[in-house]
Amino acid sequence: MQFPVRPFTFTVQAANSTGSDTTQLTIAVAKAAGATVTAPTLAYKTRNSITIRAVDAPDNGQAIEYAISTTDTVPAGAWQPGTNFTGLNANTTYYLFARAGENGYYMAGAASAPLTVTTDDYAVTFISFILNTGEHFALFRTVDLNYTVSNGTPTHYRAAESKAALNSAAWQLYTPNPTYTFADDMQGEKTVYTQLKNSVAETEVKNASIFYKPVHPKESTPNPANVPVSFTATLYPNPVENIMHVRVEGATTSVEVAVYSITGTRYLSQTFNGATFSVDLSACPAGLLLVRVDNGGQYVVKQLIKQ
Repeated sequence: MQFPVRPFTFTVQAANSTGSDTTQLTIAVAKAAGATVTAPTLAYKTRNSITIRAVDAPDNGQAIEYAISTTDTVPAGAWQPGTNFTGLNANTTYYLFARAGENGYYMAGAASAPLTVTTDDYAVTFISFILNTGEHFALFRTVDLNYTVSNGTPTHYRAAESKAALNSAAWQLYTPNPTYTFADDMQGEKTVYTQLKNSVAETEVKNASIFYKPVHPKESTPNPANVPVSFTATLYPNPVENIMHVRVEGATTSVEVAVYSITGTRYLSQTFNGATFSVDLSACPAGLLLVRVDNGGQYVVKQLIKQ
C-alpha cells in the first residue's frame, strides 16, 4: 500500500483462513526533518530597529521564520515570520537567525548561522575635557585625557597641541581615559586640543591646559639647562611613617620641598633654610611618593615609601 506524507498512526489486523489466529501491527509515521536554510543578510538598520532580507524558502512547502538574540546562542522561542525587528537598544550587538518553520508534514529545520548586526549609535555629546583629572601641574610628559560625554559612545579620539595640528592628527581607537604625550620636554604651560567621534558624527573641538614641570623617578635629574646638579639631598627614614627628615649638602639658597604622587598630584610644598629639617607627611596617603628638592634652579627627585 502507499503511505501518505502527513504523519499518522494506523493499525493492521490479520487473521488466518480459519479465523483462529489474528495478528495486530501498529505503525506510527512521524514528521520529516525540516530543511536547512542560509543565514539572513542585512537590509538596513537604525538605532532601534533591524530589517533583514527574506531568506529563500525550501521547495518542500516550509515557510521561513526568524529570531533575534543578544547572544550567538539560538533562542528557544520568539520566532516570527516577519523580517523587521523593532524596540532595540542603540549601539548594541544582536544576532539574527533563520530557519524553516514547522508545519503539518515537517519539523522545524535547524537554525542558520547568525547574522551579527550592531545597531546605530547616537551622536556623542562632548560635555567637558580636562587633563590629569584637573591637576594644575604635570610631572610627566604623558598625561591622561579625561572626557565627560553623554548619549553616544566614542569610538575614536585625536589630540594635538594646536588646532592646526589637530586637523591632521591621526584618529586613535578610544579607550576610557586615553593618554597624550607632549611634543617636547620643555617646561611650561601645555594646551591640548582634542576631538571625539563615533559612527554617527565628529564632535566639536575642546581644549585643556596644564603646567608641565618635568620630574622623573630617578635619584638625580639635571636641571632644564642640563647643568649637573651641584647639591645632594638625603631623605630618611625610608620607608617613613609621618615625619620625613631631609639633609641637604651644597645648597646655595633656601630649599623648596614638594611631595607628589606618581601620577603628578601635589600633596604639599614647603620652603626651608638650613642643612637639615623635617617635613610632616601625615596629610599624604600611604604608598610610593616622589619628593622633589629644589635649590637655586636645580632639583633632585627621590622616591619615598610612606607606610
